[in-house]
Amino acid sequence: MSQKYNPPKLTPAMEQVLLNIHQGYEPKSHGKDRGQIGGLTHSLASLQRYGLVDRYMHLTDKGREVAEKLYDWENRE
Repeated sequence: MSQKYNPPKLTPAMEQVLLNIHQGYEPKSHGKDRGQIGGLTHSLASLQRYGLVDRYMHLTDKGREVAEKLYDWENRE
């Protein structure tokens, strides 16, 4: 029996990091102060743990799929 892929529950910060990478920006481009940068470290670690980014902070195939769905959702009319 094949198991359906359920994407992980992402926090808003994780979604923003994923969209930044998908759009060609630095993952940390939305961080402005120490608290946000510290939270970014945890977001990146979680994205790696979920298999959405690799150790070089590039999107995996699964990460690209999730990011495209997020991007489509944010840019809907």
